Amino acid sequence: VAVVLCRQIGAGFGWLLILLSGILGNALITVLRGGPHVSIGASTALLGAMGVLCGFTFFSTEQRGWRRIILPLAAALAWLAFLGSEGENTDLGAHFTGMLCGLPLGAGAGFLFKHKLFPTPEIDRILGLLAMLLVVFASFLAFAKG
Repeated sequence: VAVVLCRQIGAGFGWLLILLSGILGNALITVLRGGPHVSIGASTALLGAMGVLCGFTFFSTEQRGWRRIILPLAAALAWLAFLGSEGENTDLGAHFTGMLCGLPLGAGAGFLFKHKLFPTPEIDRILGLLAMLLVVFASFLAFAKG
């Protein structure tokens, strides 16, 4: 999923959106559950990446009418059912919120690309660096808190 997304919108922009969908998905499930969320993992970002890709497809597809909305959403829900709901320790809520947060991020990216406002290669590299710095900063915070 990440490879397909990054080929379409650029590696830096793609990874930043994937990371943001995971962050927002975990934050949203924490708010919805009303307490600390201890099962933060990369799987939320993986389902977020699917949401980003489906949201991006909404603007990039040539489909018209109801198919333009239904087909990307059906694909995202199928991925959620296929990859995000199996196993005893699976956090279905976090997977769903990751995908849910990825949809508008991808739609925003699709809107930008539709209007030829995509990032230049230099900006894409800066966005990729920002994504890496977010990971380093989060790791530092996690180790500092113990």
